[in-house]
Amino acid sequence: MSTKSTICSGDDYHLFEEIALDDEEPLTHVQLQIERASMFAVEKLLPDKDANVTLAIPTTTMDEIALAWIEKRKLL
Repeated sequence: MSTKSTICSGDDYHLFEEIALDDEEPLTHVQLQIERASMFAVEKLLPDKDANVTLAIPTTTMDEIALAWIEKRKLL
């Protein structure tokens, strides 16, 4: 079982935290969901190896994501 919590979202993206509740110690992951893939470039290298993903994200969108992450983690 897991729970998801939105960190920030916009027209083209959704950044959220997913916490797995099945273990004694919860496991947390942050996920970035891209809503309009035409704005983003995704590249998978070497299909037989671990996946490498590159996203081309507009700077204004990355600014929104970065600021929300800094605020969530209380880094400043």
